Amino acid sequence: NIKSIKKAWKEVKGKSDIVVALTHLALDQDERILRKVKHIRLIMGGHEHKHNYVTVRKGAIAKADANAKTMYRHLLFRSGKRGEIQIISDLVEVDTTVAPDPVTAAAVKEWEDKAYVAFRSVGLEPDAIVYQPKEPLDGTEASMRYKQTNLGNLIAQSMLAASSKSDAAVFNSGSVRIDDMVEGVISQLDIIRMLPFGGRLLEVELTGTLLNQMLTTSDHLKGLGGYLQVSDNVSFDGTSWLINNSAIDKPKVYSIIAPEYLFTGLEKGLEFLKEGNPEIRSLKRFDAPADIRGDIRLAVVRYLQSLPTL
Repeated sequence: NIKSIKKAWKEVKGKSDIVVALTHLALDQDERILRKVKHIRLIMGGHEHKHNYVTVRKGAIAKADANAKTMYRHLLFRSGKRGEIQIISDLVEVDTTVAPDPVTAAAVKEWEDKAYVAFRSVGLEPDAIVYQPKEPLDGTEASMRYKQTNLGNLIAQSMLAASSKSDAAVFNSGSVRIDDMVEGVISQLDIIRMLPFGGRLLEVELTGTLLNQMLTTSDHLKGLGGYLQVSDNVSFDGTSWLINNSAIDKPKVYSIIAPEYLFTGLEKGLEFLKEGNPEIRSLKRFDAPADIRGDIRLAVVRYLQSLPTL
């Protein structure tokens, strides 16, 4: 909050020439900080995942594109008789013409090696090639959090294929973090980038009443991570939710496969999806790497490997 930011400023006052803020806030929140805390001259932020450059009073907010497609280069200096701080910013496209910094590259390699050990411990081989889709897969937040996408369908179908007893598959769109169009040859590392959190899948037995409530609520969560992507046998006819073209029977008990996180009660708007809800009859968990349902990424890998090679 603004009060905390002003307190932090007092701690560095007189000890620095300029204060730069690193944030992960919405643009309007960053603008509020610059209006309220005049000593901050530059905010380097994210959140929107698309480049923005906005000036407020004597300060600026710079946000580059996600996935290191671009970066901002800032020159900060004093000029004039009063030594006023000036900022010159350039948006630079990150491509093969940008030489990697050796120190940074070494640090990245060190963490990459550690990450690969962790991935392999659950049965993932990052460099292994898995599949090549016929068309780009839409993993952008602007799509996945508002509508069913082909990437959402692929992940949900992977989950359903991993669970022969399940009637349908659902997952929260916020679990997909790549925010990009995925095209060309797909490796297991690409799947890790799509689903960096991983996590177990659950086979959940629940009443049609709760299943209907979950799907109906999802429709009101557009724009949020709780908006659900579903398997292709789930549909809405304008009046009712359908499973395999039949309206959900509210007294009936259905079996679905879903990420464990979705049933922790922590997803905003879907807090009722929590163990202890009487409409949930059972939750079955699995462990990776012995069972591909132990990690959603293993389920996606196995499904893609089963598809015909293009």
